[in-house]
Amino acid sequence: MHLRLPSSIRLSLRGVLAIGFVALIGMMIAVSVISLLGQQRSIRAINGLLEVDGRIAELSLRSNAALLKARRAERDFLLAQGEFGFEEARSRYVTFVRVGAADIRQHMAEIRALARDPALVEQARGSNKRSRNTKRPFSPS
Repeated sequence: MHLRLPSSIRLSLRGVLAIGFVALIGMMIAVSVISLLGQQRSIRAINGLLEVDGRIAELSLRSNAALLKARRAERDFLLAQGEFGFEEARSRYVTFVRVGAADIRQHMAEIRALARDPALVEQARGSNKRSRNTKRPFSPS
């Protein structure tokens, strides 16, 4: 294949090679820039995903801890009921259960706001419904 130029433009072999070399370097720079931009975009997307998943995991752990504290207060209430009587034991432990339930509801609301997965949102909604059952803890039966 021969490069045909108009008769007014005559390039030497050195000129043709220089033009080809400049074009090659220009294309390499373009590919490098495009690759760098794609890599930066991927890094931002992965960091965002890790931050959201990390926050959801942290909120889940905090909810679990709040649930365990509320259950411990419920157990302590049942054990202390014979020693202090129902009303005294209730007044001592009902606040712990209510605070734990409020913490769980708050964490689940934040998880629902962060989550993109509909199944996870539904699980958080179910946990929130179950934690509402503790609004009237330690009612005499």
